[in-house]
Amino acid sequence: DRIDRVGGVAWVKNANPTSKLQTELGSYHLQYDLSYAVPRAAMKTWPTRDDLLEHFQQVSLDFGIMPHILLNTDVTDMSVVMTDKDKPIYALDRQ
Repeated sequence: DRIDRVGGVAWVKNANPTSKLQTELGSYHLQYDLSYAVPRAAMKTWPTRDDLLEHFQQVSLDFGIMPHILLNTDVTDMSVVMTDKDKPIYALDRQ
């Protein structure tokens, strides 16, 4: 990501503190899968920007992906260099 935290420019820079995601039943969450329950206790029906940013950060920590995220990085190009059993592997050019 080109900024210094998980969430992307849209949620960190463009959304304002009163921005809310309009979705029903708090069903927007990063660990969406039939194996995971909707985090109703932690996710409001219409989560605010700050609620979502906190959720993005927590899920990134919980699932161990933070060491694999490049923050403060501009990606200038991306290409598929190979596939491994139908799973593409990408090459990134970055600044």
